[in-house]
Amino acid sequence: PYDQWYFYDEKTDSCRLMKPDECPNGGGNAFPSFFRCDQRCGRFIKDKCKMAIQNMTTCASLEPRFGYNKDTEMCEEFLGCNDGGNSFPTAKQCWETCTKNPPSRCALSPDVTPWSGAFKRYYYDSIANRCFFKSQFGHYVSGKSNIFHTLEECNKACIAYHEPGMEY
Repeated sequence: PYDQWYFYDEKTDSCRLMKPDECPNGGGNAFPSFFRCDQRCGRFIKDKCKMAIQNMTTCASLEPRFGYNKDTEMCEEFLGCNDGGNSFPTAKQCWETCTKNPPSRCALSPDVTPWSGAFKRYYYDSIANRCFFKSQFGHYVSGKSNIFHTLEECNKACIAYHEPGMEY
């Protein structure tokens, strides 16, 4: 709705929605959308993982980048450039920077053994941003390691593509 405004809150180090009874504190700290607030004030945010996935500058050329979506808690691939915001050159760097405590299972080293076995398992490779097959001896999957029962489970947990919406 048009009556929703956002402002940069120094206490939370993020752009947040104004409550109906709040007034802008002046100085241009009132924005018609989260995107506009983040675009203007994002440079003040110390934790870039809290920022929206976007480009704050115009890119000379687009390349695959990764940004952390704090709502889905996933690193999402998008086309952009290195502009100092929520933009990482690899999924690995995104996962390791933005999911520390506790780390995402997608940021962990693959929980695979060097021996082949009878059970088909999958693991996520954050450098390739893909899930790969590995035969394992054991059939147990803890749910807290980088090993998955199915390719679909691995893809769903670790691979996402950013779909920008109407953020203006």
